[in-house]
Amino acid sequence: MREVRDADGGARISLLLYHSQSTRVVTLEEGRVVVLGRDPSAELPFADDGLSRRHARFEVVAGEVWVEDLGSTNGTKLNGQRIDSRPGRRGPTR
Repeated sequence: MREVRDADGGARISLLLYHSQSTRVVTLEEGRVVVLGRDPSAELPFADDGLSRRHARFEVVAGEVWVEDLGSTNGTKLNGQRIDSRPGRRGPTR
């Protein structure tokens, strides 16, 4: 996750996801929940058998990005540690 300054100086938080076949960038906003999973109805669908249908969710709460595992079979890791729910760490500001 990275906070980037827009041309007008406002902060924007982007989630950068690397996958074996692609890379995606998603802008996260306060009050918007983004779900990652292999279900085509997920906000971030990935056709990957290692993901559950609704695997993990990302949400900005009071300016902080939270990552939550949604009961996935293989679990969700943040910085190499398996998590249930916790704030994510942001990369450098540009």
